[in-house]
Amino acid sequence: MIRKVLGIPSESLEFHGHGDYYMAVSNAVAAWLYGASINNGTLLGIGERAGNVP
Repeated sequence: MIRKVLGIPSESLEFHGHGDYYMAVSNAVAAWLYGASINNGTLLGIGERAGNVP
């Protein structure tokens, strides 16, 4: 909706999610499928806090 209605390009959309409800990976994939070109995550589970998308 943000891309289509407001005309914001995918390159400007970023997703930063956490796994508080055990949905981190599925939410990250959904954000990518719906147009977010940047997806924040962790490297080998090391991130800013527990629960970030690996």
